[in-house]
Amino acid sequence: MNTKRYIFSLLILIMLFTAIINAGNSLALTPIIDSVSPKLLNQSVLITQCGLPATPVSLIQGEQATSPEVGNIHSVEAIVVGDFQNRLRGFFLQEETQDQDGNSNTSEGIFVFDNGFGVDVTIGDTVRVTGTVAEFFELTELNSITLIEVCPASGDTAPVDVTLPLAESRQELEAFEGMWVVFPQTLTVTENYNLGRYGEVLLSANGRLWQPTNVVDPGTAAQQLAKANRLNHIILDDGSEQQNPDPIVYPAPKLSASNTLRAGDSVAGLTGVMTFGSEAYRVHPTEEPQFIYSNARSTSPDLPANGEIRVASFNVLNYFNGNGVGGGFPTPRDADSL
Repeated sequence: MNTKRYIFSLLILIMLFTAIINAGNSLALTPIIDSVSPKLLNQSVLITQCGLPATPVSLIQGEQATSPEVGNIHSVEAIVVGDFQNRLRGFFLQEETQDQDGNSNTSEGIFVFDNGFGVDVTIGDTVRVTGTVAEFFELTELNSITLIEVCPASGDTAPVDVTLPLAESRQELEAFEGMWVVFPQTLTVTENYNLGRYGEVLLSANGRLWQPTNVVDPGTAAQQLAKANRLNHIILDDGSEQQNPDPIVYPAPKLSASNTLRAGDSVAGLTGVMTFGSEAYRVHPTEEPQFIYSNARSTSPDLPANGEIRVASFNVLNYFNGNGVGGGFPTPRDADSL
């Protein structure tokens, strides 16, 4: 054996061994282990953080709408239940079943706003994340991410059933924020007003919701029906922040003149992740919604025997020129008086 080559190889091994020892010592002296990212280490020496102590998601979520940990840095290790890295710049994690706290008032899921951090994840992955707890327009999330690491599988998780109508308040949905949910009932398309603009559909249980005074007298009855309506709907979103999306994905494969989505159509077994945005709870689907066409458009109008049809319109938004109790119109939108 060449002596010089042997000595040179030995020196290289000693230097590499010393570097590993130093790296190990520096990690041991670091107060917050999660502040060290594998990206900062030599590619030939991968030090994993998977399996180290992590904060339960339920502790970050808490029992109220706002997290008690806002502004604090935490590491979580949980399962990806919604991958929206290309559309929402993040993904949803849900705690493994064995690590859940059993408290029905705390959510076991959370949104990770990774904002192009560079680690691709897939539904079903166990992932460790370090970031700062924040409330983004009342959505609890982890942002300012410093670590994302895909870990070996260490457990499983399952969707939770959510049913409509709610019992007392829409705040009940806060306990499912960030979680993998299933609506085990048939829901009806009650409104498609925002379908073209935001890719949103308003769904309700037990048929369509109606304007209260269309079906009951004004006053107590209308107020009671309005309250019931507020407890009986959920927004189906398209998993995107885009306005005026093209294509419009509902109904699949896309909305068109020959493939419409009408009020009164329905969907069963809606599955996705529960989130909050634009002052409303909503579901981003993780399985393609299967709509049932329950309100087909008639091929021709049902006319009387003489075949006449008349079309009339009226701007009811400006119908009143007062506030109903003798005062002026509450906004400057009233029409000119004749």
